[in-house]
Order: sequence, then structure tokens, then C-alpha cells
Amino acid sequence: MENQSIKSDYETMIFTFRGKKVMVDSDLAILYYVKTKRLKEQVKRNIARFPEDFMFELTENERLELVANCDRLHSLKHSSVNPWVFTELPAESFGRTTPKTDSTENTNRIQKG
Repeated sequence: MENQSIKSDYETMIFTFRGKKVMVDSDLAILYYVKTKRLKEQVKRNIARFPEDFMFELTENERLELVANCDRLHSLKHSSVNPWVFTELPAESFGRTTPKTDSTENTNRIQKG
């Protein structure tokens, strides 16, 4: 029963853009217990693990669509920066670049979810 509620929580963080299921950078940062800014820094430091087909920046129209469809991301509405989104594989790669041991558990949950 507990696993079902966890899966539901993760499923609410998954969106479809450009034909791919993705997670927004801020959601991924929450899962790995880091700030979004730090997540982006880790990606830049380990860019070889994140090719373009695994990670991309949303366009302004995509960002507005995301905000319109997800109330909890309302803070993005007036942001001057478009969020990055990640497919399943980079989410796993990011888990390997973070020092927190809890992040490994979350990587496994994302993969199973």
C-alpha cells in the first residue's frame, strides 16, 4: 500500500513534452534533497552524462503550458528562466552525481515508478 502512494506522488511529477516523459528540474532537485541551482551546477559539471535527448530547456510556451496544467508550479509563471526537464535516464545519472545516500533510494523509486 505504501509503495502505491509513493508511485502516485512521483507520477504527479512526470509530464510529457516533445513526446518524452520528463521531470522538471525543481521536482528532481526536491527528490535529491538539493536546491534547483545546485542541481543545474551538477549537470553543467557532468554534462557528458546529459546529452540533449535526455535533457532540454522548455520554451516559453512550454513553460506557460506547464504552469497552466500544474498549479504547484505557479512560481514559474513570472520567471525569466525556463526550467530544464529531464527524462528517466538523466534522473538516474543525477542520482550518481549527488553525495546524499537518500538520493540513491529516490533514484531506485523513480526507476520503479
